[in-house]
Amino acid sequence: MSVTANPPSRNRHADIDPRIEALGPDVHRMARRFLSSEKEAAALARKTIARAKRELPVAAGEDAVRLCLFRSMHDIFAADLRSNGRPGRS
Repeated sequence: MSVTANPPSRNRHADIDPRIEALGPDVHRMARRFLSSEKEAAALARKTIARAKRELPVAAGEDAVRLCLFRSMHDIFAADLRSNGRPGRS
């Protein structure tokens, strides 16, 4: 008997989205450390989750998902800060 891995779903989002959404509370908590405003932190968290859903490969492991989320958050925060001097408002 041979064992084979399940083929990836044709619907990419069905595979990766639940894993990203499960880390939502961690993403929001980290955003609050970047920003003092709850509203701006929520916006940063939403942007971060949206970017991760677009960019993460389906086969990404748990560590890769976390790393992508927090790297994306830092990049978005820094880009907002560079572009208009206020993070979270782009």
